[in-house]
Amino acid sequence: MSGQIAIDDVGKVYAVRGGTVEAVRSLTLTIDAGEFVSLVGASGCGKSTLLTMVAGLVPASRGQIRIDNLAVTRPQTDIGFVFQDPVLLDWRRALDNVMLSVEGRNLPLADYRERGARLLQSVGLAGFENRYPYELSGGMRQRVSICRALIHDPPVLLMDEPFGALDALTREQLMLDLLRVWQERRKTVLFVTHSISEAVFLSDRVVVLTQRPARIQETITIELPRPRGLKVRQSLEFVRYTERILDIFQAQGILRE
Repeated sequence: MSGQIAIDDVGKVYAVRGGTVEAVRSLTLTIDAGEFVSLVGASGCGKSTLLTMVAGLVPASRGQIRIDNLAVTRPQTDIGFVFQDPVLLDWRRALDNVMLSVEGRNLPLADYRERGARLLQSVGLAGFENRYPYELSGGMRQRVSICRALIHDPPVLLMDEPFGALDALTREQLMLDLLRVWQERRKTVLFVTHSISEAVFLSDRVVVLTQRPARIQETITIELPRPRGLKVRQSLEFVRYTERILDIFQAQGILRE
């Protein structure tokens, strides 16, 4: 699999007590293999709903989603998914938590254990393979969850506000770790965030969504050189991108001075 994602005229309507809620409306988006795309929008606008539809965890009410030209009709086993909460098993050590994805796919454990250890090392967790979750900081636990999502070498990585609950310094380090891993392996990444600067720093394109129901307000190509370090955020080009997105949110009435 190469990892191209094609979202074609997709909508989602939930049945709720007393009626329905339309979360996503007529959304069309193509994400090329190896591309890093971020979705930004107001809370509750439908970002996470779109992500779970791409994963096949919830069905679309209309339209079609395809990964490498294969229709998504059920939960996808060849992708990686990183949630805001690391969702680690307390009774399993760090490496054993990473191996959960291997066990769930009935893959040979012996073939993947060394790879899991290398992944942990690549995100700064060498020497922590045998620590339990309670012995790890929040940032360390999230690193473990990222390694778990990557252990089976998926072509697509879906990330739902993975750094949202972390302190500022930990968040910055994890952004750098993620970029390094992405540059080495060139996965297709669809990344949901509320942080405008995070989206601009990480992405090839930033897709700005409307308020619910989610539609595409604007797609912005980020033409900042790679590899990127934190100092790129001091550049005039970076500031212009963030101000452009802020202007969109102000026009939507999400931000008011």
